[in-house]
Amino acid sequence: MQATLDAPVLPPLPELEAAKPAPEPSSLFRRVLQDRGALLGEIVAGKSHNLTRVALVGAALTALGGLALGVSSPHPQQILLAAAKTPLIAMGALLICFPAFYIFAALQGSQLSMGKALRMFVVGMGLRGAIIAGLAPLLLFFSTVGSPYGFLLVAGLVTFGLAEAGFLHTLQAGVKQMREAGDSISLTFTRGWMLIYLAVVMQFTWSLRPIIGLCNHEADVCHWMLIGGGPGGNMFTHIMSQVAKLVA
Repeated sequence: MQATLDAPVLPPLPELEAAKPAPEPSSLFRRVLQDRGALLGEIVAGKSHNLTRVALVGAALTALGGLALGVSSPHPQQILLAAAKTPLIAMGALLICFPAFYIFAALQGSQLSMGKALRMFVVGMGLRGAIIAGLAPLLLFFSTVGSPYGFLLVAGLVTFGLAEAGFLHTLQAGVKQMREAGDSISLTFTRGWMLIYLAVVMQFTWSLRPIIGLCNHEADVCHWMLIGGGPGGNMFTHIMSQVAKLVA
């Protein structure tokens, strides 16, 4: 009798992997932290990511740094104002400096659109907020243990300095990708603009004092002030006048 041969059992075919969906707006902030280069590349290529949430989260995280420093004040109003001032400094400086960046880039023959420029800036803002949020618990700790003004000032300068460095590095990375794509925007111009931007940030910080503690003058009302807290008006001319007095 002829033996019947069993039909070979074939392994099941592997299921085709579903195509990965495009990142949702809620995941874009994670891309800002972990995949900035590719995200900037997509922006340069013309992809219109909706980065509104990234901008809002970045501003909220920036406010955490001001809140952590403002806790050193005994007045609850000053704590809230310190939280409001830090994102106001960042947004105000960008509002003042962005037109110069966009217009002078256009004068160089750059094809950088306003939408692309704003998206690159927002990616940098998201990174800046993340850096501040990462260091805010340290600022909060030292603010609540009675640290002197000088120590908190240095801690705040280091925290916000690192955050601004991250923001500017992101912007420079975006400009480099524009140049690699054949755009005429200049890196020298970008770096010069960065110096002007930092000068505006410092003046804003000076004018919106205090963030740490209270003003030395009119302390009973100064903690309510949103602008005009810095003595001497223009920070740079004030410093120059003080230096001139020392050498005179």
